[in-house]
Amino acid sequence: MKTKREILFDLQDEMFAKCKEVIRVKNSDYANGDDPYSNFRSSEIFGVSPVTGIMLRAMDKFQRVATFDKNGKLSVKDESVLDALLDILNYVILIAGYINDKQQDQCNTHQLSLSQPQPRKKKTSTTRSQYRLDGAVRTKVANPVSK
Repeated sequence: MKTKREILFDLQDEMFAKCKEVIRVKNSDYANGDDPYSNFRSSEIFGVSPVTGIMLRAMDKFQRVATFDKNGKLSVKDESVLDALLDILNYVILIAGYINDKQQDQCNTHQLSLSQPQPRKKKTSTTRSQYRLDGAVRTKVANPVSK
């Protein structure tokens, strides 16, 4: 018999596999051309950043889950609670991907990494820092310190 932890990890594997299927299908329906974020970029027409736009869409899904939690059922039968949860996970992935894409465009840097961040070095000059999702910091020297 499986432990609750094993059942949880099996659920995680199933949900991640399903997320991958869903994001591929939905992205081909919603995004245009070669830009997987084009539909989210369109939020800028209304003065809303793409990341905020994605978060608003995720919030709708959170509200749907909250309604299910409160009432024990949903009125719209075409989308289950699991569907809403998968969409939430995919919105988080889309935010990470969008931020990565934007950083690559701005800095010509490597992709976001899920590896452990390197320890920060003591600053010896005036620097401007850019933070990555994995907690690592990239710095550019603005005014080197003279000795």
